[in-house]
Amino acid sequence: IVDEDKNVLDIVFLHDTVMVNDAKIRKLEQEDLNMVLEFFDQMAGDTRAMFNRGDINRIRIIEHLSCKKEDNEAHFGAVVKEESGHEKMVGYVFIWDLNTCLPWLGICVREDWKANHLGRKLMEFLDSYAISKGYGGLMLTSVPANIRAHALYERMGFEYYGTHPSSEFLYIKRYPKNRLGI
Repeated sequence: IVDEDKNVLDIVFLHDTVMVNDAKIRKLEQEDLNMVLEFFDQMAGDTRAMFNRGDINRIRIIEHLSCKKEDNEAHFGAVVKEESGHEKMVGYVFIWDLNTCLPWLGICVREDWKANHLGRKLMEFLDSYAISKGYGGLMLTSVPANIRAHALYERMGFEYYGTHPSSEFLYIKRYPKNRLGI
């Protein structure tokens, strides 16, 4: 990104920002905190129970956005512009444990955006991101009652591996090795 005088203001990699219908998927920044909090506040009880049990994901994103140090995580939001000009987050996907071969993935879609294929688009986005960074795949856990999400994970190439020690189902997606064997 450059200004009128051709001074470089920022560098945006193609895998860091993607448009999906009216939503732009981009990295979340410190100034997005209020939008992120509103996203968590709008969650229905079942979504909260399946995605944000014990407020763990809310706490994690608050800590991530509040810190200026590198923290082994990447958080992305699917964002739309409202008529007022303000942004609203309609989807959230993150990846953590970036120092491992198989980092963890988490995903959530705004209540009124479910059934619009945004979850699939968020997962495709994170797949591209993880592949571009050279990871061997992704893993995630999901509460057993989240049947709709399990179907999405399996359509996206994740395999069910059993029950994680957290009592959640464990899914793993492995990427083919590249020509360097990585």
